[in-house]
Amino acid sequence: MSIFSPHYQVSSKRYKRGFTLIELLVVISIMLVISSVLLLRQQQFNSSTILRSLAYSVALSIHQAQVYGVSIKQDSAGGFAPAYGIYMNKNNPTQYILFADVNGTGQYDPSENIQTFTLNKGYTIAGFCGMSDCTDNAIDWLIIMFRRPNPEACIETDSNRGPSDYGCATGKTSIYSSASIELASQGGSTRTITVSSTGEIDVGGSGSTVE
Repeated sequence: MSIFSPHYQVSSKRYKRGFTLIELLVVISIMLVISSVLLLRQQQFNSSTILRSLAYSVALSIHQAQVYGVSIKQDSAGGFAPAYGIYMNKNNPTQYILFADVNGTGQYDPSENIQTFTLNKGYTIAGFCGMSDCTDNAIDWLIIMFRRPNPEACIETDSNRGPSDYGCATGKTSIYSSASIELASQGGSTRTITVSSTGEIDVGGSGSTVE
């Protein structure tokens, strides 16, 4: 068959035909959608992983206060504090403080600061409470304290301060059976740390925001 025949020319044109502009745009659009979904899921996974790691870091800081509280840990002034604790304030939701209760008052004083912990950017302490007070929006701060020689936790908030028989001062007793701390990411993911009065520290999953 001659290469100049009409049949050969039609076949050549058929095999040289490429993508049309519409087909190319459809393929690109599909690739963009798939890439966007994969990137979003990767960001959510990264955020969840960082939040979980952060929750365990906070739990570890509380355990550090527990270890200091039941052992003989010398404070910054060269003395031996009767108790060590973690202090959180809702006015500063990106930080919490490890402190030594040098004067035995059961509350945090700036001079007792041992270490200030700062959360990763984009993560906050969304809320905290002492159980039985979780719906009290007036709670401004939380203290979780450990006093030698027992590993039990003394839990205190500003709602139970004042002329009462409760608190974490030397010789006083906590009214709370446990405390709850909720961490949150900008994406809305949460992690909860629960500390019981028996000294158990637990990192849980997501939940509603603690007031």
